[in-house]
Amino acid sequence: MDWEDALALGDDILATIEDDISEDAHDRGYDFFTGVEETVRSLMETIENNQTCTPSQCTALENMQSGVNRWVK
Repeated sequence: MDWEDALALGDDILATIEDDISEDAHDRGYDFFTGVEETVRSLMETIENNQTCTPSQCTALENMQSGVNRWVK
């Protein structure tokens, strides 16, 4: 995954949390979603500043996407 794809994935994760997670699920998983949002934003800032995505950063984004998608109904 190149750095631009990583940024797009980060945007997708944030959009999923905002648009596709029920209010009830968001309330029950508040700490999880807050942590994911903070981590994704931080990763995206670093990736954009460096214009590169390390394998660990890419894996972290992919894992967060999988975790968030488990909450989508």
